[in-house]
Amino acid sequence: MSKQTVKRYMAQLPIHGDQESIESVVLASDFEALQARHDVIAADSVRLDFMLNKWRKVVCELLPHDNFEVYVEEGFMGDKRYPGVRYSGEWEQGTPEALEIQREAIDAAITFQSNELGGDA
Repeated sequence: MSKQTVKRYMAQLPIHGDQESIESVVLASDFEALQARHDVIAADSVRLDFMLNKWRKVVCELLPHDNFEVYVEEGFMGDKRYPGVRYSGEWEQGTPEALEIQREAIDAAITFQSNELGGDA
């Protein structure tokens, strides 16, 4: 959010006090929020690039006793399997919890490949 946008917005609000101090707080909190959002987008971009390379896909495998293993496979026929993460409980595709577990599996695969290649993902 630009300083001009903040000033226009602040001018519309019935605020009492030091206008400059309030604008500084708004700008600082917006910067922190933008930085956090940028970090999330950057991590998601790395994950996307990794998954699109070499026919990779996330697999959720049902194990005994309501346990699941979520891992990344590489290759059209799943020629390579990366270490995954285990999950216990109900699994419902598309829920925020399931998406987070899938992200963890992708991160584990990226870390494994990075270690395998000596630091280059």
